Amino acid sequence: MKAFLNKYRQYAALVLALLLVGVDQLTKWLISTNMELYSTVHLIKIGDTEVLNLYYCLNSGSAFSMME
Repeated sequence: MKAFLNKYRQYAALVLALLLVGVDQLTKWLISTNMELYSTVHLIKIGDTEVLNLYYCLNSGSAFSMME
């Protein structure tokens, strides 16, 4: 029974990881096709205070070009 639960947890973790990657790619595609570069969308606003904004900008790749 423990082996079954261990396999189930592994499959559940894999499905969750694939789902998160899929949602990430979907949101990136939606933003790149529907927003102009350097534009802002106010997602959550309480009164006059903007609590959560989405700002579209591009990063040319600092993560992997740091080693060059």
